[in-house]
Amino acid sequence: MFNLFKRRIPKELFHKDLPSRERITLVIEEFIEPALTDAGFTFKRRDLEFHRKRESGVREEIKLFTHRYNSKATGQAMFHPQVTLGYGPFDRFCTKVFGSKDLSTVWYGLPSELHGSTQDFLREGYYDLGEDDNRRIMEACKHNVVDVLLPRLNELSTPESLITFLGELPTPEVQTQLLLAAMNTDRQAAEIFLAQYEADCA
Repeated sequence: MFNLFKRRIPKELFHKDLPSRERITLVIEEFIEPALTDAGFTFKRRDLEFHRKRESGVREEIKLFTHRYNSKATGQAMFHPQVTLGYGPFDRFCTKVFGSKDLSTVWYGLPSELHGSTQDFLREGYYDLGEDDNRRIMEACKHNVVDVLLPRLNELSTPESLITFLGELPTPEVQTQLLLAAMNTDRQAAEIFLAQYEADCA
């Protein structure tokens, strides 16, 4: 007799009896932390954040945001990685030009925005350990963070590399490119970005 129905493959759920945040923390430690630690990041377990500051002045933060509706009772354990990219010389330039002493952000975005990333298992921007196969979720998350994001971050060390990176985003960060070019005293590039910025604002 032919089996007309596909056998459903059971979902693999990691640490399913633990509270949502603890589940998320453990899978991050198991799948993401080793590669980022090897690359020089420090993991702040309490805050679910990875930090790295390099001699070039580039600083990176990868934060795992958790959903406010996560609950052990419902089984929801939702999270997504967010990246903040900064640059020491850019901070000093912005302080000089604008007077702000706050650290300036070169880029704030998602690993899933980058070329070569995958949208697999993202549900309205979140991974949910309570909904999909956990191994497949973490393989997708690891691909975006370790295989796609990390190599791009490792390439960033100069104003020129930052400008190139920002231009490769789905929505180029033209205003920041303009400021970086001005900081780098690259008048020709600054004029090009200024024209693009004015066109975008028109």
